[in-house]
Amino acid sequence: LDGPGEDEERLRSEFVADDGAALFTSLWGTLGEGVSFDGDDARTVVVVGVPYPHLSDRTEAVQDAYNRAFSDRDRARDPGWLYAVEIPTIRKTRQALGRVIRGPEDFGVRILADRRYTTADMGKYSVRSAFPPEEREELLDIDPEKLKFAMLNFYQDHDAYDGPPPSP
Repeated sequence: LDGPGEDEERLRSEFVADDGAALFTSLWGTLGEGVSFDGDDARTVVVVGVPYPHLSDRTEAVQDAYNRAFSDRDRARDPGWLYAVEIPTIRKTRQALGRVIRGPEDFGVRILADRRYTTADMGKYSVRSAFPPEEREELLDIDPEKLKFAMLNFYQDHDAYDGPPPSP
């Protein structure tokens, strides 16, 4: 469990040394991006929720500045929210997902656990459209009840088990 004051390198080392480990961190921490997990070190990443930053007076001031600078160019959307909050949030999410696929030989499961990532009509709360088109094509909506079977099948198809697969 990562948190304030934790030694991130020690946590990363302990995580990669233990085949049965799970690492929990915030996307606004240091282990969600810029850290290399090679080979089998991180075959699955789960992003729970949409990791919006803490909204503060400073964030609101940045949003206001973007609104003043870009409101004449983009009347359909709130440019302040887009540039100050949504784009950095999706960038953080994409960085975390990138811990799985680091090179052409890598494979793994990347889970976005929040309805706002799906094709469901969430109106202004949907964030799926914030992803680049080629990444949106990769997003599959899977019923949560079927996720464990989809993952089991995916990893079996990639011969990822050193023996029989685990029981769901």
